Amino acid sequence: VLTSQLDNRFSEKSEVVSRTGMKHSAKPIGPDTNLLTLWQEMENPVDSNLVDESQFLTPKQVNDLALIVDYGEIDVWAFGLKNDAFNNLFPGSEELIIMADKLVELKTMCAFCERKAIMNVRTVDNVPVFSGEQVSIGDSNYYSVCRYHYSNMKQTRTLPE
Repeated sequence: VLTSQLDNRFSEKSEVVSRTGMKHSAKPIGPDTNLLTLWQEMENPVDSNLVDESQFLTPKQVNDLALIVDYGEIDVWAFGLKNDAFNNLFPGSEELIIMADKLVELKTMCAFCERKAIMNVRTVDNVPVFSGEQVSIGDSNYYSVCRYHYSNMKQTRTLPE
């Protein structure tokens, strides 16, 4: 199990933690982590790798994972966001979309209605923001939203009531 060094909202960087509190130990990786070297140096062979927060992978790391799948015959399951709060693809997500053998969308509901959420909105002091750094780690200042509410908040710069 691999996870990003960036996201330590729910635990130390050496584990994956669900919002329900379930935990599993994980190897933290950063943008400089060479996944081929990491895989080659593993003491115990594995049947599959799980990558959490895969949007933070670099395109090279995604391609290395594809090599591990193709030549190591090891399954890789990558979980992460497709787009950021400004509705741009994360570089890692874009490369995963290109390289993945299979894409499975995990559906979620808009925080403000019952439509399918396909976007994320970041807020600062409960005000939606649409510019700034691509990565801002946090949970309480993000909302999963439908296209309608994303567009509405982008125009009004306010949260729905």
